[in-house]
Amino acid sequence: MSHKIFSDIKYLPKVGPILGNFLSQLVGGDRWIDLLYHLPISYRAKKYLPNIANIHDKDEIILKITPEEYIKPNKKTSPFKVLCFSDIGYIYLNFFKIYPNFIEKNLPIGKELSASGKIEKYNNNWTISHPEYILPFDKINQIPKNQLIYPLSARITQKLLTEKIHYILDLLPDFPEWLDKDLIFSKKWPSWTKAINNLHNFNQENFDPNNPNRKRLVFDELLAIKIAEKIYYNSNKNIKGYKNIGTNILTKKLFENLPFELTVGQKNVLTEIKEDLAGENQMFRLLQGDVGSGKTIIALFAALILAENKRQTALIVPISLLALQHFENLSKLTKDLGINVAILTSKNTKKQKEKILKNLKSGEIDLIIGTQALIYDDIIFQDLGLVIIDEQHRFGVMQRSKLVAKGKNPDILAMSATPIPRSLMIALYGDMKISLLMEKPKNRLPIKTQIMSKSKKEQIYDSLHNILDRNEKIYWVCPLVEDSEESELISLEERFKELENHFASEKIAILHGKMKEKEKEKIMADFSNPDGQTKLLLATTVIEVGVDVGDATVMVIENAENFGLAQLHQLRGRVGRSDKESFCILLYDYKLSKNGSKRLEIMKNSNDGFFIAEEDLKMRGFGELVGVRQSGLPEYKIADLDFDYDLLEIADSQSKSMLSNFAKNKENINNLLNIFGLKAVLTLLKG
Repeated sequence: MSHKIFSDIKYLPKVGPILGNFLSQLVGGDRWIDLLYHLPISYRAKKYLPNIANIHDKDEIILKITPEEYIKPNKKTSPFKVLCFSDIGYIYLNFFKIYPNFIEKNLPIGKELSASGKIEKYNNNWTISHPEYILPFDKINQIPKNQLIYPLSARITQKLLTEKIHYILDLLPDFPEWLDKDLIFSKKWPSWTKAINNLHNFNQENFDPNNPNRKRLVFDELLAIKIAEKIYYNSNKNIKGYKNIGTNILTKKLFENLPFELTVGQKNVLTEIKEDLAGENQMFRLLQGDVGSGKTIIALFAALILAENKRQTALIVPISLLALQHFENLSKLTKDLGINVAILTSKNTKKQKEKILKNLKSGEIDLIIGTQALIYDDIIFQDLGLVIIDEQHRFGVMQRSKLVAKGKNPDILAMSATPIPRSLMIALYGDMKISLLMEKPKNRLPIKTQIMSKSKKEQIYDSLHNILDRNEKIYWVCPLVEDSEESELISLEERFKELENHFASEKIAILHGKMKEKEKEKIMADFSNPDGQTKLLLATTVIEVGVDVGDATVMVIENAENFGLAQLHQLRGRVGRSDKESFCILLYDYKLSKNGSKRLEIMKNSNDGFFIAEEDLKMRGFGELVGVRQSGLPEYKIADLDFDYDLLEIADSQSKSMLSNFAKNKENINNLLNIFGLKAVLTLLKG
């Protein structure tokens, strides 16, 4: 019987389906245990029973209070007030929304109570609006003196989230230890249960990325992923039963029709893939190529070899816009080849989807391009022989396995646009064969990178007018969406107002991750269209992956010193995707650290993504925490390979050891995979 912590979030006490849905969206999972992997990002110290001389406007405080009077609102927009006496004098507790009998029950007149919240001066009176805690005074010690701050979303408060997390913590089972005892001793790590508890109870040291509690949980996650991946790969290493030996009919036609010549690197990789497809064993190959190195055309050649064998190919991508771009480009390249290319995303109408499902099942579709919609149970292929996963780090083990399971041991080609240092690549993808595309297509010019102070923005604006006059397009990237009192980084709103003053006649669009998916796709589609109105796209890093806009020739990155090298390189790779001369402008703030300066100089002097990735790894070794997580690496619940890459090889080694004696480690493996939502992968084990 499964433990309670693996129950659905909606069955948490006083949660239900609606609130459960909001919690699930916030923590990225729908089980109780997923709440425990939603960690605090900061803390707020509260002043405990302060005197009047020690408090200031907007302080967080814990007070002893005695309610003396209820003051009902005289209009709908006014709060219900409770006048209370305290050690700092009289104070009002304000409630803009209350339930019947709440006040009488929780704030009875004349009773000594304790309350906490943010104190503010309003009309010369101290007030606390909607106190976080109201308890009898003898229970004041139950109010946390240091409030952990969790990332929040709509309908979820700090108090609600904290209460639910601590409710689950009290139920944690004492699982047997699954980690090697020597490893735990050498790393000085606590048990899984202690690590989880410690991270949800205040300790200032917990906010150091290298603290032992966090590192313990990080290792567990990496170990679970490695175990799941090995089960996944090993379960599919049997003879595939079909050798995809091409007839050369379709691939020869494509060679003849290509408007460009393949690079030496592309030809070599294509030879490797042809050999894999024709072999007896299932292909597991990662095609690792720098931005703009031409991976998609290689994927098309592989799909054509399958079509020559009357077999089907599925190309899965992370976003609808990228699927549409691939569909349009590949449809043009194959229009005279007599093959059927289709697209399936959430945007398809019911009628369109029904036709696609019918044609997939009958074998009329040779190549289908789509998003996660391809994984759904109602998608049935006649003979799926090749699965191509674009931006493969965006898809988890379970997602990949669901698509692969729709064929009989289909060959697998994963693609990634992020150059990764060799040591990290082996640790991440050691179970796959790896092909590298190091060179760019012959018509591509190196992107010229310039480093400029923000004080020279006016000079930049003058240059950008010339770019727009040539009908070329511009990306302008900012790190934040909204102004923040806690950060000096520029926000989109502030920059938008300034750009409007300089480019009033040009169409400027804003794009960021908080927008709805349809809105983002509409803006990006207009910017991608040569005839679209949008000429300058002001965006966050949401634009870093995939979309190819040939007319975009300038990338401006504000506060570039706060980005890691890998992400700067990914952002720069959004331009320089045609034969036009392209530029990247790295804008830095007035304060530039030694390492920040070094990162920008590396970017200025090199367009080689693999060199940049190696330098990035060295610089992260210095322990400097940059402001943005590295792009293009797998995203986990808690692990962050910017800081945790050193644990990958150890996790890989321990996963092999545990699986080599599966019978002995079965319970531990089951518990570990269950914690991270990977238990279903055990069904892939043969025998």
